[in-house]
Amino acid sequence: MKQSHKILMLLFVVSVMARYPFMAQTTDDAFITYRYAENIAAGLGFVYNPGEHILGVTTPLYTLILAFCALIGLKPMLVGPLLNVIADSLVAPILSRRPHADRLMLAPTLYALSPMNAFWSASGMETGLFCCAIALALYFYEKEQLTASAAISAIAVLIRIDAGLLVLVLFVHHLFRRRKMPWLSMLIMVLILAPWTIFAGLYFGNPIPQSVFAKAALPKTGLFDAIVNILIKGFFHPGTPIGALLLISAACAIFWARRELFSAWSFFAAAYILAYTLTRSQLHPWYYPPASIGYLPLAAAGLSGMFQLQRLRRLAPIAFSLLAAASLFGILRMYQRDLKESVALGAFLHSTGSAVGHIAPAGSTLFIKDIGYLGYYSHLRVDDFAGLITPALVGYRARLDFIGAIRHVQSDYLLLASDIASRLEADGWFTSSYETAEIFRSDQRRMVLYRRIGSRNR
Repeated sequence: MKQSHKILMLLFVVSVMARYPFMAQTTDDAFITYRYAENIAAGLGFVYNPGEHILGVTTPLYTLILAFCALIGLKPMLVGPLLNVIADSLVAPILSRRPHADRLMLAPTLYALSPMNAFWSASGMETGLFCCAIALALYFYEKEQLTASAAISAIAVLIRIDAGLLVLVLFVHHLFRRRKMPWLSMLIMVLILAPWTIFAGLYFGNPIPQSVFAKAALPKTGLFDAIVNILIKGFFHPGTPIGALLLISAACAIFWARRELFSAWSFFAAAYILAYTLTRSQLHPWYYPPASIGYLPLAAAGLSGMFQLQRLRRLAPIAFSLLAAASLFGILRMYQRDLKESVALGAFLHSTGSAVGHIAPAGSTLFIKDIGYLGYYSHLRVDDFAGLITPALVGYRARLDFIGAIRHVQSDYLLLASDIASRLEADGWFTSSYETAEIFRSDQRRMVLYRRIGSRNR
């Protein structure tokens, strides 16, 4: 086996080993995709609630892949995390194959050992597939294989709609470099995206996921929240200073790594961070990892350039080893703290959702705020306060108006966290319309199930 092949294999194995332990947990939103996938496989259509054509997922291609797996007897909640772990583990080898990859393989190593990437690629979300598609598109673009890059970019858009930023970056970068329109690449993208766009427009009435509108209605974040979260917290555990060190290293690229600074990889990272900064959109942690695909090579190039100075050259291996060790420490910290917390929360929501499904008769409607676990395991028709699958509630969610939302949908059952429940019980209409049906408790959590007074579904 060639030395280069050994490096590829080593990076892949290290990536898998870093991600595998986190497969013990599943994030709440993944179960939205699982329910869509299983409904498709059951012949109910691309729906969350049967008969309601609402595109409540941002990842149609991933949903269809899981639906196919369910159709042939494989469980989406098992296939999903495994597929994403494998896909995300391919990113470090892809980074190592770049023509100007740093000699000590700092960027691939740090990606392989990134705690945030390890955690979220194993969470059941589409994060690993999305990152792999972005890395492949950028890799083929850099190799000037534009048709392959265009095809994979289109696939990335079908995996998650914010890959539109990648398409825009590659288009603008190509125009500046070549001074001509990439007509063939554009045609390839249109041919790949057109079938889904037409289907979604006819089936849902709009190819844009409902989650885009729901999230756009939420309160805006602070101006610099996206920068801080992605550039510092997003790469490594807050318990280590490595995020700040990489930011300094990326700044060094201005002086010692201008080729990397003006690459499509760096442009994508900058555009991704800038987009969330300017829109001030709510940024969930699984949105952090994609930026690292372009940002880590930039930081590695800046650091490598700095260590080209004669006086610092001998320190390079030591510095790179310390960075790798710090990222590994971050994984251990995340494993000890975040994983245990996520597993405990998932177990509570799983048991609560299943219990609600046994209490409420079939055909009942259930009002909940976070619909992942609870909607999946209750098997009930769901009214979604976040507005992902219940568009009429988007405005109420933006105002945090629970009473208004409940009065609008008149659900048979409500399942609410204790802090929300205590506020609602001070409202006269609420107490005259709903009664407590059950209280669910764990060591640190409490949820209250309410039943509508006079409801047929009792």
